[in-house]
Amino acid sequence: MEKRAKRKEQFELHVLRCVAALYVMFIHLSFNIGITPQFSFFSDYGLNGVAIFYVISGYLGFLTYSGRSVGDYYKK
Repeated sequence: MEKRAKRKEQFELHVLRCVAALYVMFIHLSFNIGITPQFSFFSDYGLNGVAIFYVISGYLGFLTYSGRSVGDYYKK
């Protein structure tokens, strides 16, 4: 049962990471298209999406490889 709960938690974190990546993508597209004045909220907080993405990615990487040796990491 604990394994199923852990997978659900990881799925939710993957979804949040995807939302953060889409947020960053939207920022880049808005700058290229030139619609930043209408979306100033997104452009003001664009770096937050990057930070959230990297923090979640690091945490998920830690969960994936916790309890394994460095040799196991390179074997994969």
